[in-house]
Amino acid sequence: MKISVRPVGAFKSETPAPAATLRPRSSRGAESGFAVLVVLVLLVIMASFAIANNVALAHLQKELKLVERRQQHRHAAIITNAAAGPALKTAPAQSGSAAPAIVNAP
Repeated sequence: MKISVRPVGAFKSETPAPAATLRPRSSRGAESGFAVLVVLVLLVIMASFAIANNVALAHLQKELKLVERRQQHRHAAIITNAAAGPALKTAPAQSGSAAPAIVNAP
């Protein structure tokens, strides 16, 4: 076995030259970066759909309350009219009828 003795500065460095470290990215790294971007865009789209859905739901709840108030008011008016005039009577509801029909009692 032969051992050589060299001065400290005589060894060549094992690191690559600076020009070799500035090589372009591999296509695999660019593809994974693109995949992350696509996933983030999809998450943003899904979040915007969820927010829009909640806004639409709030508007529909307000509309439902308004329709319910109108129906209660209309129902109260029909009951008041029926109680005021004993000669008036509501006819049985027919299929396809939107509101009960008031007819004169015999």
